[in-house]
Formats: sequence, C-alpha cells, structure tokens
Amino acid sequence: MSTPIFRTSLWVDSMDRSDWRDRVKEALDLDGVEEIRVYEDSGEVEVAYDPTHIKPILLHSHLRAAGL
Repeated sequence: MSTPIFRTSLWVDSMDRSDWRDRVKEALDLDGVEEIRVYEDSGEVEVAYDPTHIKPILLHSHLRAAGL
C-alpha cells in the first residue's frame, strides 16, 4: 500500500528579487517533497509531500531560512 501524498500551500513574502522562484525550489528540494508549484502572481507555493518524511512546519522553516 502506498503512502498518500498530501498538499499544502505556503506564501512567499519576498517576491521582489528576480530569483525568488529559483530560491523557493532550492529551499524545498527536500526528501519527501514530491512536487512544487509556484504561483508568481500571488506568491503562493503549493507543495505535494509525503507526510511520513516531512511535515509542513519544516517546509515553512526552510522557506524562512532562505529569506523568503
């Protein structure tokens, strides 16, 4: 039986830098992250993840640590 994939949305505060989308993808390049969708107009980042490997608070922490 496969583990279900969960989704969560996070928001980026610092969209003023031209490389913010790349920085989001680098910050969330973590074990358990299955997919990242970046919505440039709103700053929303939708993340599909395996909850047995990673929790939403850790995703949020990685974004903040990257200055996003």
